[in-house]
Amino acid sequence: ERSQAGLVIADKVSALRARFDVLSDRQKEVMVLAAKGLSNKEIAARLALSARTVEHYREWVMEKMQAKNVAELVQMAMWLQLVGRD
Repeated sequence: ERSQAGLVIADKVSALRARFDVLSDRQKEVMVLAAKGLSNKEIAARLALSARTVEHYREWVMEKMQAKNVAELVQMAMWLQLVGRD
């Protein structure tokens, strides 16, 4: 039973990794920064983009990662060990 749960988790992480690998480098950056709690304006300033461009990147990331909301995106980033669990 314990190894079955481990396989389910491994499958979930593998599926998330496959989705993440499809993202462009910029989309990955935006995902990580959004998962860390930065606003669109903060991400835009850090990446030298407009806030509107960041909004588009976030939309594409949400769609490609199949995240229903930002909380789910944060959870995915944690599963992928892109952000800490603190």
